[in-house]
Amino acid sequence: MTAGKSVARLRSLLLAAALASGVAATASTANASSGRLAQALADFRMGEYNSAARVIEPLARAGDPEAQFWLGTLHYQGRGKPRLFREALAWYRLAAEGGNADAQNNLGLMHRNGEGVEASPLVAYAWFTLSAGQGNAVARNNLDALSATLTPAQILQGQQLAQEALDRIGRARRRPAAPVQAGPLLDDVYMVQVGLFQNADNVRRIRDALRHERLPLLDDGVEIRGAAYRRLRVGPFPDSAAARTTARRVDNLLGVESAVIPVPRRD
Repeated sequence: MTAGKSVARLRSLLLAAALASGVAATASTANASSGRLAQALADFRMGEYNSAARVIEPLARAGDPEAQFWLGTLHYQGRGKPRLFREALAWYRLAAEGGNADAQNNLGLMHRNGEGVEASPLVAYAWFTLSAGQGNAVARNNLDALSATLTPAQILQGQQLAQEALDRIGRARRRPAAPVQAGPLLDDVYMVQVGLFQNADNVRRIRDALRHERLPLLDDGVEIRGAAYRRLRVGPFPDSAAARTTARRVDNLLGVESAVIPVPRRD
């Protein structure tokens, strides 16, 4: 099997896994068609944004992914809430991890564009993949367009991040929904992802070079559809600026194109 066919097969398997996982079967559709959220969305469509926000926010904080998506949208558009990309990103992430396909697509867009977060085509690829796996046609178009700009190695890393996010969604679905408290919603650290590798000699060479430079190396094993890889990362860093500085250092040292990845601290 060629590298291109292998990547395509991995992608199709991930899309199928996202659909089969049941993440589309959330309570959001029922919530959107009933009661307070339905009225709030009617207010939104009529331009009554402040009224909509007063209803949507408590529902979002109670853990409803559909309401979380809409609260993210209010913050993204600056309608009824201040236009704050970090807040929009946070609410989209909560909704995305609750299985909301529209939030997954919008989260991918924000990571692709660097809105409220360090731009990362790999993280964008992951969220587009999960949203497209639920049948979101916009996300599928976004995924296709993004894929055309990435190398097979980058696509592989994006697929690994998609699998990681899918596993995180699965864990979240097994826990009772917890109310979202007031205060900062994002508590990310940043990792410099050097890449995924299978060649043992290559892994050893990179590992030795990073350790010689006294960089904080994380070396763990990941599996993508039955294939084992070593994932080499450097970090964590408290902010994206520190991670970017280290990424440039890593690239110059190894002749690679590393990626800065935001990682939820709880992971």
